[in-house]
Amino acid sequence: MVATQHRWLTDRNITRLIRARAARLGLLREGFEDVQQEILMQLSGFRLDPQKATDAKETTVLVTIIDRRLRMWARARRRYGNRLDHVREEREAESRASGQPQPAYEEPTEMIMDVRQSVASLDADDRRLCSALGEGRTIDAIAAELGCSWHTVKRRIERLRERFEEMNLNAWLCG
Repeated sequence: MVATQHRWLTDRNITRLIRARAARLGLLREGFEDVQQEILMQLSGFRLDPQKATDAKETTVLVTIIDRRLRMWARARRRYGNRLDHVREEREAESRASGQPQPAYEEPTEMIMDVRQSVASLDADDRRLCSALGEGRTIDAIAAELGCSWHTVKRRIERLRERFEEMNLNAWLCG
């Protein structure tokens, strides 16, 4: 870790802070270790800029960064769960309409592979856009990251939506 003004800012202490914030937000569950590693990597070069901090303490800034990332992670997990529920409901509705008995639910592996293949075939910016959406980032945050306006991001999302619809992957599109 990059040396900072304060000795308490070590990987171990940041890890404890991340765990404490996750526990406070009720987010200690499966997959937490991955987001913890991501946050540690984001903060590895953290240095408080007193001019931008407007008298905020270093811990306050760290807690804000950690909480935002944890909330994004939780939102992405919720969206993925909702998407799976939507796919499940569509499959059940198709089964009822066809009159065939509903098999035991299995995660739609073929559809997941189709989505992964279609995302892999996108250009780098569109892949980053899909990744950011999957992580639960806002359109404004994505626009800032990609260096474009939110209008451009919305247009690109609509273009991707049309592409997914053409490939019959509608179940994976957000409402």
